[in-house]
Amino acid sequence: MLNETILIGRLTADPELRYTGKGTAVTKITLAVDGPYRDESGKAKTVFVDCVIWAKQAESVANYKKKGDIVAVRGQIEIRSYEDSNGIRRKAFEIIVDRVKFIGSKNGGSSSEAPLPGEPPGTASGTSSFNEDDIPF
Repeated sequence: MLNETILIGRLTADPELRYTGKGTAVTKITLAVDGPYRDESGKAKTVFVDCVIWAKQAESVANYKKKGDIVAVRGQIEIRSYEDSNGIRRKAFEIIVDRVKFIGSKNGGSSSEAPLPGEPPGTASGTSSFNEDDIPF
């Protein structure tokens, strides 16, 4: 079985970096991704997809990307259930990202791998394991 997705889209907001109680970096981003279908006026239908990025890649995205920048992400789809503050059962659909590639910025920047602290440009880290209880949001 295979659970892998690749998306290219624009960040809808500046990434917000947080840390778990154990000190692991995590950031949640939302990508605006144009779908293949168009409405009556010819405008592409946009889908907004939540993505969770962990460890060094989370720090790199938070430090180098901002609202409107284009990134490519590769990861696994995860659907989790939770109870909101009103006691209503909800589901969250997210991509748990294992690789990020910087495609460009609003100012026309070029493509590059997410620069990881202490690693040469062009390298990317592998997958990282996590515990759902560590998610601070």
